[in-house]
Amino acid sequence: MILCRLTRLTGMRLLKLAAIVFLSAECTWPQTAQLTTAGQVLDRYKQALGGEQAIANVQSITVRGEVESTSTPGKATFVYYAKPFKTLFKVTRADGTQITAGFEGKVSWTITPKGAEIDKT
Repeated sequence: MILCRLTRLTGMRLLKLAAIVFLSAECTWPQTAQLTTAGQVLDRYKQALGGEQAIANVQSITVRGEVESTSTPGKATFVYYAKPFKTLFKVTRADGTQITAGFEGKVSWTITPKGAEIDKT
C-alpha cells in the first residue's frame, strides 16, 4: 500500500516536472511575427516549401490517405499520382473492392468491380 502511494506521488511529480519543462520551453521559443494577410501566409508557405523555384521544378506528386464516412463502415485508402497531363487514382474500399481511374492526356478511364469505362475527350 505504501509502495503504491509512493509510486503514485513520484509519477505525479514527474508529470508536473514534465509540464513545467514543456511550458517553459514554449515560452522561450522564438516567436515569429503574426501573419495578418493571405499574402503573408502564402509567402510563408512558399518559403517552407523551399521557395518559388523549388515549387516550379516539381514534376510529379504522390498523395496517400484514408477516408472515413459515416454512411459506410471502415476506412477507404487511396493513392493519387499526378504529373503534367497524367493522373492515376487508386481507391481500396473498406470491403476490399478497388476502383482505379486515370487520365493519360487524351483518354480518361475507370475500372470498377462492375467493369471498365473509357472516355475519349
